[in-house]
Amino acid sequence: MSGRPKASAFLFGWAAGAGCVIASPVSLDPLIVFEDMRGAYLDGPFAERVEIRVSSDGRMGSDTLLIAADPSVPEAYLEVGEARVWATQELVRVVHVLDERAFYESREPAPTIAGSLAREFPPLPLPQLDLALGAGDVPPVGLTEYAKNIRWLSAHADEDADPPFIEVVGRGDRSEVTLRLDVATSRLDSMSINLDGGAITIDLSVERLEFGDLAPLELTLERREPVESISELRPRAGDLIEGDPLPSVKFLPIDSEMPLVEIGPSSVTLFYWEWSIAAASAYSAMQEVAGAEGGAVDHWGVLVLSPFQGEVEFRWGLASDWVAPDPGYYTVNAQRSIERFDRDARAVMVVVDGEGVIRLVETFGDATPEQLSDDPRATPDPELSAELQLRIERAVR
Repeated sequence: MSGRPKASAFLFGWAAGAGCVIASPVSLDPLIVFEDMRGAYLDGPFAERVEIRVSSDGRMGSDTLLIAADPSVPEAYLEVGEARVWATQELVRVVHVLDERAFYESREPAPTIAGSLAREFPPLPLPQLDLALGAGDVPPVGLTEYAKNIRWLSAHADEDADPPFIEVVGRGDRSEVTLRLDVATSRLDSMSINLDGGAITIDLSVERLEFGDLAPLELTLERREPVESISELRPRAGDLIEGDPLPSVKFLPIDSEMPLVEIGPSSVTLFYWEWSIAAASAYSAMQEVAGAEGGAVDHWGVLVLSPFQGEVEFRWGLASDWVAPDPGYYTVNAQRSIERFDRDARAVMVVVDGEGVIRLVETFGDATPEQLSDDPRATPDPELSAELQLRIERAVR
C-alpha cells in the first residue's frame, strides 16, 4: 500500500487554508481509489451478496450470487444457483443442494481463483474475484470477463449524496464501466457495465454480509461419491435416508399471515399428497407424541400440491378437521420436499432427532399425482397410529 492519502479522506477533508469543507463533487485519482479498494478487500475474510440484472435486446433477466472469501489463504466459497462451490488456485469442488450423494471436483493449477472457476463455469459477474483474489494489478485492467482491458478515466466523490459515494469510470475494448464504492468501507456498492454501445447492460448491486452468515468454505464430502462433470449433479429422488443430517426443507403456512417454516431438530413432519387413512393415522400419532413431550417435539402436516391441483384452501379443508387445532401447511414443490425422501409415496413421515439427524423415514403407499383421491371421511386406524407413535418416540430421542 502506498503512502498516499486514502481516497475517502478527500471527501471530508478541509480545503487548504479555506477553513471549510471541500464542495462536492471532488475529483480523485483512480489509482488511489483502487489502492484503497484492494486494501479493503485484502484486509480480511469477507462475504457479499450480488444482485445481477441483465438487459439485452429489450429482454430482462436477474439472478443472485453469493461470495465469501479469505484472501489470506486464498480460497472462496460461492453460491451459484443451486450449486455450492469451493475454490482455490488448485481446486474446484461443487455440490448441489438437492443432491446429497454426489460431488464434482477438479484439480488443475491456475494463476488465480478466477482462472480456476473459469474452467468450470460460464463467466461469473463477480468483480470481487479480481479485486481480492486476482493478479493484483492496481488499477485492475479487467473486472470480470465482461470488462477487459479497461482504461480508468476518472474518479470523483460526492459528499452530498445519501449515503456519500465514490464513483470510478472506465472504458474497455467493448465496455463502459462505472463503479460505486461505499465511502466508509472502500468496498463495492454497485457496478454497471454497458457492452457494445449499450446493446447489453449488466448492473450489479452489492450487499455486505457477515463472513459467518454463509456456509463453511470447506464443503463436506461425507456420504458423497465423485461424478465426472458438474452436469451430473442434480436433484435425486429418495436421496435422504435415515442417518443423514437434515438439509434445509421449507414449506408455507395455509395462513398467509404466518411465517415460512423450516424443519428443525426434535421434530416430526408428515408430507402427504392426499388425505387418507395412512395420513390420518400418522398425524394422530404425531399429535400424541407432541402432547406427551410437552411441546419439546415440533410437528407439522404438509399438504403437497402439484401446480395444477386446485386451490390450497379447498384441499386443506378436507384434512383440517383432523389436524385441528394445529395450523396447516403446504408446498407446491414436491422435488424439494416429499420426493427428497421417496418419489412415489402417497405420504412420508420424517422424524428428526435433537441433533438434526434423520432417524426415521416412514412411507405410505404408491401413487402419481394424477391418481390421487382425497378421502374426507378417512379417520385414524388405531393399530397403525399406535405403532407409528412407538416408532416416533424411539426415533426422536
